[in-house]
Amino acid sequence: MKSLIHRISINNIFLIDSIGALYTSFVLLFFLIVIPDLIGISTSILSLLALIALVFGVFSMISQRVGNSQKLQLLRIIILGNITYVLLTTYILVSHFSVIHWIGKIHFTLEVLTIVTLIVIEIRIVQKRI
Repeated sequence: MKSLIHRISINNIFLIDSIGALYTSFVLLFFLIVIPDLIGISTSILSLLALIALVFGVFSMISQRVGNSQKLQLLRIIILGNITYVLLTTYILVSHFSVIHWIGKIHFTLEVLTIVTLIVIEIRIVQKRI
């Protein structure tokens, strides 16, 4: 993992983060619009998660375009946002576990694991730049 972190520039991590967040938003919207009953979570919760992911995706895209002197601080904000999203998603998964369908459990578990991996990489990039 160390060599991977050294090859990822701070601009690329913003790009990876924005693509991931926008992908999450679109997947959740797909579930909401096309097959809302497949996940087993209310549409209001799915809408909230999709909106949060959309905001994070746009923020990451904008952060990529900002001057280099501010990128480290913006990455720290993104890390905090990702941690908050993981905690919220985990809380929803645990508190609604009995009503979430198996595909929802798989989706949210994989989403959390993916974002946690991204958080670890982002933290290491920040530590490398300090």
